[in-house]
Amino acid sequence: MASPRTPRPRWPARLWPWAAVLLFWGWAAWPLLLWTDRLAFAGKLTTDNIVSAWFYDFVSRGLATGGDIQWLRPLHHPRPFPTATEFPAVMDAVLAAPLGWLLGWPRQWGATQALALLVNGLGGAWLARSLGARGLGTVVAGCLAILCRPVWKDLVMARMNAVWPGFGLMALAGLITAMQARKLPGALLAAALAAVCGALMATIYPPALLLLAPFGLVLVLEGARGASWGRRLLAGLAVAGGLALALDELRRIAATRSGEAGLGTVACPDRWGTLNAIDLWRLQPESFQGLSEPALVLTAWMAAPLALLGRRRLAAALSLLGLVAYGLLSLGPCTEWAEGEPLNAVDWLILGPLLREGWRLAGPLHDMTRFAGVAMLVAAVLTGLGLDALAGKGRLRGLLALALAAALPGHVQWLVLSERLSPKKWHDASVPATALFLRALPAADRGPAIELPFDRKQQFLSVIGAPEPPRLNPLRPGDNPPVEEPFVQGLYRLGFGRSTEPLAPADPRHLRWAFFDPDRCNQGGVPASACEPAVEAALEAALGPSRRLSDSRTRVWCLGEWSDAALELSIPGPT
Repeated sequence: MASPRTPRPRWPARLWPWAAVLLFWGWAAWPLLLWTDRLAFAGKLTTDNIVSAWFYDFVSRGLATGGDIQWLRPLHHPRPFPTATEFPAVMDAVLAAPLGWLLGWPRQWGATQALALLVNGLGGAWLARSLGARGLGTVVAGCLAILCRPVWKDLVMARMNAVWPGFGLMALAGLITAMQARKLPGALLAAALAAVCGALMATIYPPALLLLAPFGLVLVLEGARGASWGRRLLAGLAVAGGLALALDELRRIAATRSGEAGLGTVACPDRWGTLNAIDLWRLQPESFQGLSEPALVLTAWMAAPLALLGRRRLAAALSLLGLVAYGLLSLGPCTEWAEGEPLNAVDWLILGPLLREGWRLAGPLHDMTRFAGVAMLVAAVLTGLGLDALAGKGRLRGLLALALAAALPGHVQWLVLSERLSPKKWHDASVPATALFLRALPAADRGPAIELPFDRKQQFLSVIGAPEPPRLNPLRPGDNPPVEEPFVQGLYRLGFGRSTEPLAPADPRHLRWAFFDPDRCNQGGVPASACEPAVEAALEAALGPSRRLSDSRTRVWCLGEWSDAALELSIPGPT
């Protein structure tokens, strides 16, 4: 006979919501886990989409071997750029590094994207749970957080520092749990998790904590009602501990970004960094751009006002006001009703000046859809709380809550699934022939290399496939040559297509292998002038006869003696 002194539910009843969230995450993320044997999920596999993927791989390898990740040595040899010039915050790459140790490219990249979705789902579920949600509300909050479409848009554009806001939700949930835990060990554990998650969020993407702060203040103060002063002090110590953990990294990030323009200006973001009014309530998948185009799904936030049915009405009302404000701010200062149809929100009476001030302060974000991303995560939590409150109002309302709990995530899942399965969002990420050649060479032959013409896809795929030989290739378009030597400067002119003048005499001090891959000329983003026959002729005149990589049109030159291994991996003459 059950004892009346054990009112808490048994373990199966306490664990099933988390199991349900995990199962839903598996369903939502399965393409990222199963299709990434040779494909990468991206809007297009150039710019941030490949550079961020390479950086994650670079950090993973560096941590595994004890290498220095403060310098981007694989590129711009022999004078690499410091990591902070391109990647001021590295904690997200450090966090995902073990996936690179366990999985090969490109599966590690898909697993990293899936991990971010899991963090967001667990963060939404935990925050709803800490605010009193039962099983139904916990599951719905977690599922809608996983399906947060602005996060999927950042995933598909590889803006990886912005795809982990779930750590901020976990930090808030930890603070509330620490104040409400029945026993001290549970409170201490929750406070420690809050400190760690807050520090992670601060060092991955500091603006996310600032965007969450107004909601966090409301929800944490609501969670503090009825808590003892000792538990409130514990929560305060968790906040201080998180700041202490993040302080050094925050100082370093701030130092690398000092003097940046943005604060105090009100500029128009591009179409990919702002919503229009129609984007706030999308009901159908976008067939052309898909997840690359910013938008919100109506069913992801329409049930959030149901939170007013619960016991935490004041906190719900203030949070809903915050959602409205963030929705307006996500429209950007050059507000449009639809593309090409101005809305002129800055001219609205009373509200216009407030919005303008918000956009001025948010200038450094450059992407106003960050407001929408945070708003959708909070809406997920409010929806979970609201459905729980609705379910407790009688049998009929309970059935309505169950129907909404199935219909809302189901519709959002259908829309996001349709867009993420689009063939336009999946790209071949195979290792190129240049990397296969360098990787197969004995260690003694893996000298510095340059791969022409310069591009933003194949050179990074090559460095992922064969990271050991440093490349003279530029890290960014328009980079100056790494050394002031006529030979290297001439190679840069050829690589960027700026000139086909004859090269200075070959200088083997910084280069062992030179490649020219004509197939890169068809990838887009490569100037036609970098693919002219005169480029190959200039290389031939300066470096002598070339060989061709097996099963490829890529030509390769060796500055020095050809080893037996290199001869076996190539065949005589050009195509």
